[in-house]
Amino acid sequence: WVSVSGRPMFEDGRFLGYRGTAKDVTERRQMEDELRRHRDHLSEMVREQTADLLAAKDAAEFANRMKSEFLSNISHELRTPLHSIMSFSRLGINKAGSADSQDKVRGYFERINVSGERLTSLVDDLLNLAKLESGQTVLELKAVDPARLVSEVSASLEALLSGRAQQL
Repeated sequence: WVSVSGRPMFEDGRFLGYRGTAKDVTERRQMEDELRRHRDHLSEMVREQTADLLAAKDAAEFANRMKSEFLSNISHELRTPLHSIMSFSRLGINKAGSADSQDKVRGYFERINVSGERLTSLVDDLLNLAKLESGQTVLELKAVDPARLVSEVSASLEALLSGRAQQL
């Protein structure tokens, strides 16, 4: 490749030819071609990576939808046996009566009932989380009595700790 630059030469209005310079630009032209190939290659790589990122984004969104659907389904599946536990524990509380020998049995049924209510609350929280993630609910903040919360947790763990000979 050669770059030529020149000016026409005239004498007395007569054209004599051109005067100028010529320069070998082969190396510069090769560098430009190489840069163009690199640019095209980089553009192709960006297109491929963009396609990969879009596919990963779609997969992540699908997984998130499936997780939310799973949370919703499992929450509903857990509710059915929970309602049964709660109903039978209330029935046991009512049937236990008030005799001293039956106070222990009544206490057990009350603990079953409290644990069932706690589990129901956790399932509700799980369902609410699924609704929150899908944009179907609004978060509601409320005050909680820490002493009552610790008391409920310790009561729900009493049977487990007793079986392990541990104390809270």
